[in-house]
Amino acid sequence: NASPVINNFVTDPADGAETNNKAFNYSVEATDANEITYSWSLITPNGSELKGSEASFSGEAQEEGWYNLSVTISDAVGNITSRTVRWRYDITAPTVDLTTETLDPFNTSPMTVKVVFSEDVVGFTHEDLDVTNATIDESSPKTVVEGTNTYYLVTLTPVEDGEVTLAINEGVVTDKAGNNNTAATITRKYDNTKPTVELTSETPNPFNEKSPFVVTVTFSEPITGFNEASLNVV
Repeated sequence: NASPVINNFVTDPADGAETNNKAFNYSVEATDANEITYSWSLITPNGSELKGSEASFSGEAQEEGWYNLSVTISDAVGNITSRTVRWRYDITAPTVDLTTETLDPFNTSPMTVKVVFSEDVVGFTHEDLDVTNATIDESSPKTVVEGTNTYYLVTLTPVEDGEVTLAINEGVVTDKAGNNNTAATITRKYDNTKPTVELTSETPNPFNEKSPFVVTVTFSEPITGFNEASLNVV
């Protein structure tokens, strides 16, 4: 004997979908030479099971995760036809982390920023990068895949001395379920100007006293590494 024939099977969300809409529903229509009965089983993310015998039903997701629905149509002589669908309910916004190995301040160009989202996102492009005091390399964001992990590299060339900022604003991309991303910003100070130094003294010129010749050394900005070995006395 032939198994029941499914003429129409509609699920929302669709099989394999990820969604931030908590509502779900399904309906099935089948035909058979004998009387048929319907049964369904829904496994929730926490492992609990809901059961019913309707040809259609609807409900609302109560927790995030994957839902697994099995529908079985049986006729009076024991022939069975079944369908299964699964979908993921997700209402968590993808976060983004911006990091760089560039020092703060820095004087070498370019500056590379690593962009890591907490989950896969859709539609991340050049236009989603908000940059201050820098130009963006045409290849940015460059996608890098390492095993099961995906991240992006953004290359920035400073325009002038000052703060270089990369921002990814809220809501420029979404995850597969349609949740908007959170925002993130990273800033480094670019300084490509050499510090100047000024030497001054209150000692007359010429002088004939054997008292110390005191010189004041003033740099245009804070510096490091200045010590006795930096002085050349003749």
